[in-house]
Amino acid sequence: MLTNKELFVPGNGALSVAPVGSTPPTDASTALDATFKDLGYITEDGATLTPSMETDNVMGWQSFYPLRRLVTTRDLQVKAALLQINEVTLSVFMGGAQVSGGAGAFTVAPPPPSLIDNRSWVLDGIDGVRKYRLFIPVGVVVSLGDWVWTRTGAASMEITIGLAAETPGNEWKLFVADAEFAAT
Repeated sequence: MLTNKELFVPGNGALSVAPVGSTPPTDASTALDATFKDLGYITEDGATLTPSMETDNVMGWQSFYPLRRLVTTRDLQVKAALLQINEVTLSVFMGGAQVSGGAGAFTVAPPPPSLIDNRSWVLDGIDGVRKYRLFIPVGVVVSLGDWVWTRTGAASMEITIGLAAETPGNEWKLFVADAEFAAT
């Protein structure tokens, strides 16, 4: 049935990060645990969620077509460009860089080469009273875009977050608070 009530236009939202093991969200609306830090403004492009799946084909001599397809990997990635630059966002962008200093004078040092900067992530999308919340218990920045400094625009730091699940079956959850969404 055609209905515009099922369109989701997330005109607002947030991307938040916390140490792995922080108290997880249990729904789309309740305030996040204080360990989650909102990464602030992201570019007007918002966030892009990209699920992926890879398969291998089992072929037979007698067939030009696959006899079976085996799922070999699944992933879910979130891509966003951060606009606010502070200790938390720069550390995320730099893969766990260490920030030291204070009173307006800081030093950012690269993380140890072997550091895998696993964190918990929450992406909230809000369309009026409709709320969608993606929770990734263990994720890591898997790709970095450019950090462009120009005379005419705000610098942005593009990141792509990928799953780094340590417990099978706990890779991600999507919480939905939407009267038009029905699990049938």
